Amino acid sequence: MEENAAGSTEGTTAFVREMGSMVNNHDLNEIKRLQMQMLGRLQDSNAVLSYFNDFSARSFSVVASDFGKNTKILRGMRGDLDYIFKKIRVLRERIAKSYPNAFDEDVIGHIEDTRPDLDLPK
Repeated sequence: MEENAAGSTEGTTAFVREMGSMVNNHDLNEIKRLQMQMLGRLQDSNAVLSYFNDFSARSFSVVASDFGKNTKILRGMRGDLDYIFKKIRVLRERIAKSYPNAFDEDVIGHIEDTRPDLDLPK
């Protein structure tokens, strides 16, 4: 059995020696150097991305409350404008009934609300 183990070890050693002789040492060193260079670049990229993520998180937390406030203001303004335009339409209709020749019929007939409805997703 010892002869089998010794023969196996010699065979493995011979195989490794043959594989080592097939590969050029200079090429292996160049591959290692390139791998280390790529590792360094990837680590640098990772550090930059981590910094950017931290910066983005801080910036978002600062801007998020302002964005919410501004959105609320814009929705209020939209409601106010809708109310104003509704009142204008009612006034135009009253004037048109009282004074039929006050507005051009072609213009009144083609007036419609073509604004997009921003509250409903499409």
